[in-house]
Amino acid sequence: MKLFIFLLFFIVSFGSLAGTSDQRAYGAHGEDSIVASLDSPANNTSVAGIETIHGWAFASSGAPVSVFLRLNGITDYDYPLPCCGPRRDVQQDVEGAPLDTSYSGVVNYANLAHLGAGEHTVGVEIQADGHESVIIEHTIMVALPGDIEFNPTFSFEDAWTGVDRRNDQVLIINATTGAELGAANLRVDYSLPTQNTSIVEAYNESATTDADLDAVQDIFEARRLPCHSDESDTGHAAGGLDLTAGTMPWNTVAVPSHQVSDGTLLVNPGYPDESYLVEKLLDAPRAGLRMPRDMPPLSEEEIEIIRHWVGRGALVPSDFASGQDEDDDHGHEPAS
Repeated sequence: MKLFIFLLFFIVSFGSLAGTSDQRAYGAHGEDSIVASLDSPANNTSVAGIETIHGWAFASSGAPVSVFLRLNGITDYDYPLPCCGPRRDVQQDVEGAPLDTSYSGVVNYANLAHLGAGEHTVGVEIQADGHESVIIEHTIMVALPGDIEFNPTFSFEDAWTGVDRRNDQVLIINATTGAELGAANLRVDYSLPTQNTSIVEAYNESATTDADLDAVQDIFEARRLPCHSDESDTGHAAGGLDLTAGTMPWNTVAVPSHQVSDGTLLVNPGYPDESYLVEKLLDAPRAGLRMPRDMPPLSEEEIEIIRHWVGRGALVPSDFASGQDEDDDHGHEPAS
């Protein structure tokens, strides 16, 4: 499993150097114009730190072009991108294109993490004497593992993985970032525009992580879900799903339920409405009985506490998995 995570992270970290988009911009209509494309980052994709900013541009008049980085609608005229290198594919595919049209390529990097987590725009402004400037902007989503701009360390030693089939994403649970509160749950997606994987969401440990998890665990302990603990009549947790302190996240987060066939996860980080454990606490679950069986149902306040924990990413402290069995299969489910 650790080899799988390592290979996945390698692709996430370095795969974004590949891929192009076919979005082009043109200057004012007429015989002379600027023709250009911003290939990377692609439009409507996610980034998680250092990314290449590259594409191609030329002026139909043959005038030299200058390319400047543009972030969140502001052009930085003090940050010109190197231009222009050879792009034989552009010369062959775009009418009137010379050989030397490439700007930046792989020699110029921008750490987009400094923009902060969330939606931003990144683009270029292209100028040439005698031509109207051309602006190309793409929308990106920035994910920040550890909620810091640069991670000095990163580890999957205590992490485990799952697959969110409904959203076509891989989940990496309890990765350790370089932040002081270092645990992070990561969502990894495959981007069709760039033909590679990227981190699309990072749920990061915070000062409330312990309290949020304790509040959920207190509910399970107080309500004494006896069939899902070693205190059951059979001496082992029903369905192998132990919800006692120290084991509940390991047995539920990013773990698929075997009671339903569509791959629904018991706890889907960030998605309480797509979490089967939450569904089992409500009226009329798709399979079996409402939990806890043969006991009064949880109150709306108790369910909301559990939903809150899931919605914030189902986080656990960074040292949570240190005592867990690495060979544990995880694949358990509510048996009620």
